[in-house]
Amino acid sequence: MKFKNKPCSYTRVSQGFSSKHKGIDLAAPKGTPVYAVADGTVAAAGNGTWDESYGNMVAIQHGNDYTNNAHLSKISVKVGQKVKAGDKIGEVGMTGNATGNHLHFEVHSGKKWNRIDPKPFIDSAGSSQGTSYTAGKTYTITASSGLKVREGAGTNYAQKKKTELTEDGQENAKDQRLAVLKKGTKVTCQDVKNVDGDTWIKIPSGWICAVEDGDVYVK
Repeated sequence: MKFKNKPCSYTRVSQGFSSKHKGIDLAAPKGTPVYAVADGTVAAAGNGTWDESYGNMVAIQHGNDYTNNAHLSKISVKVGQKVKAGDKIGEVGMTGNATGNHLHFEVHSGKKWNRIDPKPFIDSAGSSQGTSYTAGKTYTITASSGLKVREGAGTNYAQKKKTELTEDGQENAKDQRLAVLKKGTKVTCQDVKNVDGDTWIKIPSGWICAVEDGDVYVK
């Protein structure tokens, strides 16, 4: 199994995998978006569905493998729903057996409950929304040519018109019909999504590509 992106942004690993702790704990503020690490189908979504200690949890089936995301403050998907890598599935919290906000993340290899260390999968994941950007924080566009503002995360979404931006966005856009925010523009992150290895962030005016093919355009 290969991860296309990391499950969430996190400040540190608060507890690693062991014989007594069959997952990895990623410390993050409450409300931090949690994402599907690979394509799959939601196998469980609810409070303590697999075990009461998990609290709000979302498990995704990826072929014969599973990933489990526990202690969520919010669940954003339903059982049976198809998800793509980078789709938001919930938000970090501390429901169930937890003493602080974090994501308890598990990899079940080959079958349910055959849990293995998730760290190598997370470490080898591609560009991650989580490692660079956090919802609520403000960043600066550093791309010399500016960044296009799109209706959604991905180049398949249409580029917005300048008139469709917020008032602040229009003031910082280039003098042209389609929306391109200038280098140096301050943007506030509202959400983050990984699409085909690139990192997109949602701002009040729409979506911009912050990391493309390893090049960082928003810092």
